[in-house]
Amino acid sequence: MTHLRNLALAATAALALMAIVGGSSASASPSVLCLHTETPCTLKYGVGTVLDISLVSGTALVLEETNGTHLDTCNGATKKGTITVEGDSTHTVTGRWDTVNLSGCTFTTTATRKGKFRIDPVTGTDNGTITADTGGEEEETITINTVFFGSCVYGVAGGTTLGTLTGGNPAKFDSKAVARKVSGSNFACPETAVWTGSYVITEPNTTLHVEPGN
Repeated sequence: MTHLRNLALAATAALALMAIVGGSSASASPSVLCLHTETPCTLKYGVGTVLDISLVSGTALVLEETNGTHLDTCNGATKKGTITVEGDSTHTVTGRWDTVNLSGCTFTTTATRKGKFRIDPVTGTDNGTITADTGGEEEETITINTVFFGSCVYGVAGGTTLGTLTGGNPAKFDSKAVARKVSGSNFACPETAVWTGSYVITEPNTTLHVEPGN
């Protein structure tokens, strides 16, 4: 009985750890990026559309441990991505990050793997959830050369929610992603961390909405 009880406790602990490290995730849903608020969408943003996002002026990208302890702050952060699947009644909008730049950070901080993403619709709104995609190099990673812990590498695994895209002109992206320590980190680095930041989408510089696939 003791052995069975220990196995049950171990399983429960493993599930809890997966919930913390993986963040919230969901199955992909058909979606489109649309110029107007309408279903079905008549003017889609297609393959090759560039998404250029930058931190809202006066804000910062913050990296904290899951218990709230501060790790790093970057006063400059931009990401540029390209849509590779425009989405329809059976496909989700997906794309890749082409460039990720971080500047004005507390410590030397570098985006070491850019990763891919998908955009799922949020029911009843013109917003979407941006999720790390599971195809190819699915982990988006950054390396922080800290004073206290040495070099720490954090990545978000495929299926991890990166944040919310709010439709409008300009559209906005609020990032909140749980990252985990990955290979290449010093042993003293915290096991998990949360990336938080508020971005504005500067390209396309027109109205952008997320709609159910059609």
